[in-house]
Amino acid sequence: MIQLKPSDFPGLDVDIVPPPTGRSAVNVLILLHGLGDSNEPFTQFGRNINLAETTCISVRGTNPIPALILGHEKPSFHWAADVVVDNQTGLLDTDGDFSKSLSLLSTSLLDPLLNTHKVPARQIFFYGYGQGGMLALSLLSSPSFASQEFGGLISIGGRLSSSTSTPSKAEGKARTPVLACAGSKSKEVTKDAVEKVRAVYRDVEYVKWAKPGDGMPASREEIQPIFAFLGRRLRSRAGVPDDALEI
Repeated sequence: MIQLKPSDFPGLDVDIVPPPTGRSAVNVLILLHGLGDSNEPFTQFGRNINLAETTCISVRGTNPIPALILGHEKPSFHWAADVVVDNQTGLLDTDGDFSKSLSLLSTSLLDPLLNTHKVPARQIFFYGYGQGGMLALSLLSSPSFASQEFGGLISIGGRLSSSTSTPSKAEGKARTPVLACAGSKSKEVTKDAVEKVRAVYRDVEYVKWAKPGDGMPASREEIQPIFAFLGRRLRSRAGVPDDALEI
């Protein structure tokens, strides 16, 4: 049984969403929001998807974005070291230096899960939107975690950071299965971006939505591939006595 509380993850602001009432957690789903958002909508998303035997951890971005940049007072965060404006689009650039966030997720999130709570990597999942997806793709392809098979990584409108290098040999590819979803006219998840993910990860499924943009899934057609992926990968102890031994 996995029992977690926010204080288990020092240095991070997180919300914990336990499994549906009466069910013990077997899996952990880590939710990473996009650029200029906060973890609150993703906490609600974790409640809405209502995954059996799964605890969701909604993580807030490591750096705030000044209200002057966004033009509103709503608390907004990002995962890079600096806020950078894309000279071509005039919009905030999703790419950047993720070293601080990668270090915090490694030491303050994954280390407690793997080593303190003894959650197997195979039962830890990531769901990242935009820059959050970029962060997750960078984390699980890093030298510290590429050789481990986590439960799965779902990236919505997120690509690999430009600083991520591709392995020279196929056996060096990251082992965690990836589901990448994006709009049909995504400016981030282009053909080249998908090919780079496939060059870095062994198992990549790409879903191109009919809608042009990379917004969160908003229809049955958009959410179905996500639930299908989770259905194949999530572990379950339904019908197994709590004192049973795994051999």
